[in-house]
Amino acid sequence: MKGVRLDWIALVVAIVAAVFSGLQWLETRELRQLTFGAALSFEINTLAGKHRLGIGVRNAGPGVARIQTVTFYLDGKLADDMVDTLETAGFDTDRDEGIELDRGDFLAPNEIVWLIDYRPKSREDGQRASALIENRVQVAIDYCATTGACTRICSDSAGCPVQQSPRR
Repeated sequence: MKGVRLDWIALVVAIVAAVFSGLQWLETRELRQLTFGAALSFEINTLAGKHRLGIGVRNAGPGVARIQTVTFYLDGKLADDMVDTLETAGFDTDRDEGIELDRGDFLAPNEIVWLIDYRPKSREDGQRASALIENRVQVAIDYCATTGACTRICSDSAGCPVQQSPRR
């Protein structure tokens, strides 16, 4: 009888040890994901005094971010191309030095990429561009960290429309 009781105690100890090991593995996995995670945020510059108006995206996380989609919206409607949108709004597209991010592009930690980088030619042009960036243009970015965690961010604190661009 005593041998059976010792077997049960050994079994319980083994199960507790296995559960404890499993919980340690989960915690280590979560910490690893935080250590290598990416955290994109937007930089919005509408101060005309700097002679640079635009929307940039920064990777503030310690890990690399892989771009899935970049979607532009003008007045809440899907915009096919930011260059065409600027042109339609009456801006000189040659003054935009923004960089286009495509699916599969990477952002390194602390890297910033200006998606719209408009250099106004006059004070009036700068005021119009500031109003466009502050009130009419929204940018949504879907990205994944190297850990596999994916998320969507929007340049507008109220959020972006749900629809996504099929081309990117």
